[in-house]
Amino acid sequence: MRPLGSRFRGNDVLGGDDVLGGGGRVVGIEVKTSAGSVKEGQLEGSLKRFTEKYSPDRIAMAYLTPFNRERVNRLRADAEASALSSVREFEEFAGKFPDARHLSWLDIADIEWQGGDSWRQHQEYVRNYVAPESRLGTMISRDRSLDEFFGESAAEEFWDELGRAGVDVQAKEEGVRIDLEKFKGDPQALTGALEILILRGEGVSGTKKVDKFPCTLRGPFLDSDHGAVHSALFDLPKRFGKVWPQGEKDYGLRVAHKNHASGVSLIRSKGARCLETGQPR
Repeated sequence: MRPLGSRFRGNDVLGGDDVLGGGGRVVGIEVKTSAGSVKEGQLEGSLKRFTEKYSPDRIAMAYLTPFNRERVNRLRADAEASALSSVREFEEFAGKFPDARHLSWLDIADIEWQGGDSWRQHQEYVRNYVAPESRLGTMISRDRSLDEFFGESAAEEFWDELGRAGVDVQAKEEGVRIDLEKFKGDPQALTGALEILILRGEGVSGTKKVDKFPCTLRGPFLDSDHGAVHSALFDLPKRFGKVWPQGEKDYGLRVAHKNHASGVSLIRSKGARCLETGQPR
């Protein structure tokens, strides 16, 4: 067996018949080094693949992410661990499959192992970059879905309207990427969906905000083949003072919110061709 964290892919298997001989046991390890890579249902999908080869009573699952509930409680006693999507994903899965454990990368870094300079460097990297305590507060406050910012009613109405506008919203729980090469809908229908969050979202405030995306940076978007869509999006701040664009190359549209001084993201560009909305914060 290899030490944890040596060269694992997104998911890996230790043991099994190919290593331990017939009738062996297997440990499936799902590895995440950032909150953004957490996918709903991924643990269940991994287990399904393992059970195609191994008997369920011979399988154990480990979920390795920057923080687990125990670490959150230890580092931030005042925080709600279930605000982390990794904690929610694991606990939903563990309710169906009890032979599962959620590990923090800090648990790995705490292992007392005489691994020399390489191991010490690994421990330092984990503590400073993968799972620094300073990042935990930001993750807890931002790792949320649209319904937690705007309320379930407005969020569901938004997704329904976005679907009617011609956007595939099947993956809405993990956020939606809109490929404008494939989007054949009306740009006004797209902005109309965003207006639901702006006008009816819970917590949205009327505070006027300053435009933070210079006109000189808008040319590549407005002059692209998808200029009509970007033009409709840039028009939202003109109609709603509480909405503003910001960015240095790509842009995001944000709306003023009573509970978040920096506002809440509505949609953001990924080059002139793609837009993203609804990604867990």
